[in-house]
Amino acid sequence: MKTHVMNKSIVSLCLLIIITSCLDKNKKKVFFHPNEKTFLNKKKLSLIEYNNLSFQDISRLIDAKRYHDSLTYVNIIDSDHNKHNIVIDNTSFHAKRRSLLSVGHDSIFIDKGYKIDRLKSLMKRHYENNGKNPLYPLNSKTAFIEIALKENSKDFRTTLLKVIKTFDSVNKIISDTLELKILLKRIKPPPPPPPPDDQN
Repeated sequence: MKTHVMNKSIVSLCLLIIITSCLDKNKKKVFFHPNEKTFLNKKKLSLIEYNNLSFQDISRLIDAKRYHDSLTYVNIIDSDHNKHNIVIDNTSFHAKRRSLLSVGHDSIFIDKGYKIDRLKSLMKRHYENNGKNPLYPLNSKTAFIEIALKENSKDFRTTLLKVIKTFDSVNKIISDTLELKILLKRIKPPPPPPPPDDQN
């Protein structure tokens, strides 16, 4: 009888461990970029909803919020259903050109240009440079990721998700406490051609 009770207890304990383990795995994480400390002063933070906005509209909203001395951030859910809170700003005087890794929807605008499938290796180089090459960041603390899209683009969400996924992968490889700092750059359309010369 005692053995039967003991066996039931062991089975119950095993079931409890399995259920707890499954709950832990299903528990979604919340991330803060560049860091959690930035989000402590909520009065200085302003959330923007971007799903139906063009890239130009997002950029203009950031400028409007900054006018009122407010940092702008967005929320985004990754493929693992984790939530990312990310401060974003427009590229201006925040960083030297060497500190930026400029990423488009399907291209990377650095050196002579690369396809987006090179993002992981280039991002790793970006954060690990440590002053070795004067064309790249002095160290990981000065490194920014710049999202560069056309003004009418609606690709902000997909590009940002790509950047987050790659950053997480690189951070695990480097085993460092990297900070993801995002800046936005609008790619303006080329000016219209000049009017034809008046031959009369």
